[in-house]
Amino acid sequence: MAQIVLDLVYSLGNCLNCFPGSPTLKINGRSFKILQLLGEGGFSYVYLVEDTSTHSLFALKKIRCPFGAESVQQAMREVDAYRLFAHVPSIISAFDHSVATERGGTRPPRRSTSSSPTTEGATCRT
Repeated sequence: MAQIVLDLVYSLGNCLNCFPGSPTLKINGRSFKILQLLGEGGFSYVYLVEDTSTHSLFALKKIRCPFGAESVQQAMREVDAYRLFAHVPSIISAFDHSVATERGGTRPPRRSTSSSPTTEGATCRT
């Protein structure tokens, strides 16, 4: 039951970009403004974000890590896969990532983010 409540709160928090004044995220010293939610899956959300200093657009994938270190390891394997295939033009490349803890910072890491350049009119396929 507690997990359902946490998931609901988390989902509502991710809807903040539905309201005026989109939130800004700070990742590795760079600020990004969330423009819209592009998609979501079981443990992740993909947002269209804008770098506030360069105004470049990026896709930002935010991965929930509900199982602590095990989930973080899984997210880092995904980051490693982006690096492994960075030279392949038909596969999106990631240029940065970060691992963050819940607010307060007393728990193990609970989410991971990775950023990729966007291409106008591109489609995502799994």
